[in-house]
Amino acid sequence: MSTPVQRSFSCHNCQGTIYIPYHLPPTSAPCPHCGTTVTSPAIDSSPVVLPAAKSAKPLQDSATEEKPEKIKIPVLLAIPEPETEAAAKPSSTPWIVSVFLLLLIAAAALLFYRELVQPYQKNSTPIAPAATKPAHVSSFQWQPQARELLRQFFAATTPEAKARCVIGGLATVDRLQQIWGHQLLQDSALDPNDFAAIVADPGAGQQTVFLMIYERPAQYDIQKFLRPLVSMEVMQGLETLDPLTQSLTAPENFETPPLRVQAYFKLVDGKLLLDYDTYWQTRHRTLQRFVDSAPPGAQETFRLILSQDVPLASEQQDQVHIYRITDPIHTTDSYRVFASTNQAFAPQLAVLHWHKIPNASIQHRPVTVTLTKRENQRIELSHLVCWEFEGLEASQAPAPPTPSPALDSSPLPPDP
Repeated sequence: MSTPVQRSFSCHNCQGTIYIPYHLPPTSAPCPHCGTTVTSPAIDSSPVVLPAAKSAKPLQDSATEEKPEKIKIPVLLAIPEPETEAAAKPSSTPWIVSVFLLLLIAAAALLFYRELVQPYQKNSTPIAPAATKPAHVSSFQWQPQARELLRQFFAATTPEAKARCVIGGLATVDRLQQIWGHQLLQDSALDPNDFAAIVADPGAGQQTVFLMIYERPAQYDIQKFLRPLVSMEVMQGLETLDPLTQSLTAPENFETPPLRVQAYFKLVDGKLLLDYDTYWQTRHRTLQRFVDSAPPGAQETFRLILSQDVPLASEQQDQVHIYRITDPIHTTDSYRVFASTNQAFAPQLAVLHWHKIPNASIQHRPVTVTLTKRENQRIELSHLVCWEFEGLEASQAPAPPTPSPALDSSPLPPDP
């Protein structure tokens, strides 16, 4: 008698029949009928042999034909198969293949270098290194040098000492002294640390001109400003304030005007130098002083913003063009000037004209010009030094006319 293939046992929970392999040792697993964990019995249990297929029966009458018995399909308990010993042992083949591929790649790289890269390096011309920019180009390097230059400039008390710090040297200092005399060396010093650097666009290329600005707002003397200057009747509205007292009580009488200074620095032969003209003009608002108090016939050169202005009805009959000049930092110092159409530089100013020209727009240009005060107090644009302003290249333009003597003997307004 051969060994049975499988045996069976009943679930202790649902009494369902469970079929397992004959040689299966006691094993715990979920019941396929109810899911309860059951343990198979030992191998000495009585085996159950699957029923054999029934032999075919002869045909009978349909009335006496027996109904076929229902055949139960055995339900096997799913038991995981144990891993084979061969599967547990790692294979050494992938490691050998990886080492072989690494050696192959290294050999290919060495061959590529010897055949292509090394001959090219021997035959090619070495590329010269790019020229390094001067230390002044960086915005973080020129600022300390500019502040140190301002300290030396403020500390200088002689024309020769100041000339070592400015563009044009002693010639610039002498020219300004012809106008301002000893006042030029009595300028009180500002704190260089209070100047703010205006950093240009890094994409504009190597810089040769740098700008710093000093700004101090208007200040009030609180003790004088809060002092009562009118009677109680006027304050309560019982009496009218007379014009004289009204002018004395204006807030402008108790304020220190705002101070704004432009300090341009130019790189000359590897050294930063200060543009004395722009500094002096903006520091003391010399354009406003020239327009308000210069005597007739006085001349002076300024760095300005120039544009065309609309002529009045009385000016349209004259052979002149009307322009507007504006201080580069004190924008409220803006005045109307005229230029004769017979001037040699008149055609050059045509690029600014927009009045009565179709589709033309207002143009503003930085210029360096010489202004003349006429007998009728009109300001004439008598010489166009150059179109450059921020470039500070006035030295390349035609020389302006010799300036007149000092504007007047009154001193510059004292510093607050």
